[in-house]
Amino acid sequence: MKHFYRTKDIDRIFGIGRETLRHYEKLGMLSPHINPENGYREYGYWDIGTLVDILRYRSIGLSLKDTKKAIYDMDFPEVLDTLNSQRDHHEKELRKYELLLRKTKHDCEVLEFAKKNLGKLFERELNGMVMVPYLFEEGSKYLPSLHQVLRNSEFFDTGWCFHSKLKMDMPKGLFRYTEDEEEEELMDDTIQGLGFFTAKEYMECLGIEAYVEIPKGRIIAKIVDLCGKEAIHENHFIEFEKEVEKKYKNLSDETYVILLSRFYDHEKRYHQYLLVYKQIL
Repeated sequence: MKHFYRTKDIDRIFGIGRETLRHYEKLGMLSPHINPENGYREYGYWDIGTLVDILRYRSIGLSLKDTKKAIYDMDFPEVLDTLNSQRDHHEKELRKYELLLRKTKHDCEVLEFAKKNLGKLFERELNGMVMVPYLFEEGSKYLPSLHQVLRNSEFFDTGWCFHSKLKMDMPKGLFRYTEDEEEEELMDDTIQGLGFFTAKEYMECLGIEAYVEIPKGRIIAKIVDLCGKEAIHENHFIEFEKEVEKKYKNLSDETYVILLSRFYDHEKRYHQYLLVYKQIL
C-alpha cells in the first residue's frame, strides 16, 4: 500500500507543480522525506493534509503569509476571527458585484436607447449623480478619490462639466497662474471640466469620500455622434446649447457631457457617442 506521494503525483492530483512545492518547503510549510536511494521527495500524510489546508485558506482569499500563520501559529479563537474577517470581506465584495451588475445592466439599456434615439431631444429625471474631478495636484482633496476611481473604473463614466461655477473650488492643478495670480488660464483645454461620473450609491461601497454632487432634477438631453478622433471640447456642443435655449427659458449654466461609447464602424470611421444635457430649472 502506497503511503507517500511524489512530486508528479501531487501535480496530477492537486495541480501543484514542482516549483510551488519547493517554495512551500522553503517557507517551512512542507517537510517531505527525501529518498536516499534516488533523491526524490516523498510527501506523507501530514504534508497532504497541509496542502489541503493551504488550498482551502488560499481559496477564501488569505495571503500565503496569513495561510501559514493560520496553519501553524493561530489558536482556535484566532482562526475564527480570521474567518469572520474573510466573511466580512466577501460580503463587501458581493455587494460590490451586485452594484456592478446593476451598473452593467443600466449601461446596456443606455446604449440600446442611444442606438434608437441618436440626435433626438428628450427629457429625463436625474437623481443621485456625482462627479470626481480629474485633479491630480499633490494635496488636492480629490486625489485619493481619483486613485480609487481609476482602480474601480468599471463603475465610472468619463464626462465633462462645462461652464460650471464648481471650477472656482478647484485647486491650481488645473490652471496656469501668472506671478501675481490675478489671471488664470487653462493649462490644457482637453482636460477642462473633465471628471468621472457615476451614481452616488456606489461611492460608499467603494470608500470614496471626496466628490462633487450633481444637482437633482429634470434634464433636457440629446445623444450626439462626434465623428473623428477629436478631443472633447465645449465648442462641440454650441449647437445643442442654442437649440435647447430656444425651447426652454430656465436652464442651468452647466452643460454636462457623458461619454457612452467609442468605436470604429465598418468603414473604419471613428465615433464617439455622447450624452449631452442641461438641467431644467
